[in-house]
Amino acid sequence: MVHLGANNPCDSYNFNYRTIECVESIRDLGLTFDAHVNNVVKAYARIAMLFRGFSTRNITLLRHAHVTYVRPILDYASSVWNPHLLKHINALERVQGYFTKRITVLRHLSYEERLACLELDTLECRRLKTDLTLFTVP
Repeated sequence: MVHLGANNPCDSYNFNYRTIECVESIRDLGLTFDAHVNNVVKAYARIAMLFRGFSTRNITLLRHAHVTYVRPILDYASSVWNPHLLKHINALERVQGYFTKRITVLRHLSYEERLACLELDTLECRRLKTDLTLFTVP
């Protein structure tokens, strides 16, 4: 019997004369999404690259760059791992908030107002729409 979860003693198991090593996380989405959300939040580096790479601060161009290069990282397979913990939802939303705050002319506005100016939805709203689209019966 294999015990999975936080209280796993991390024993090694043998199967067919081979040892199965204990690992902290696997590439599969697994039981918790902490490692996955921490990996997705690395989209901050992509945002920094966009602002270093484009000398223009044209809102339309930056919005298209965000939608093309950053948002796919945040949305990837969201119907599988749609976060339900507030800490994960906020961590993902902060990434988009960081992007909108980097646009100088929008900096003084609230997050919702910045999204409205850029004609973007919150990531939580996007995940809800994706789930509804995926699970809607034709």
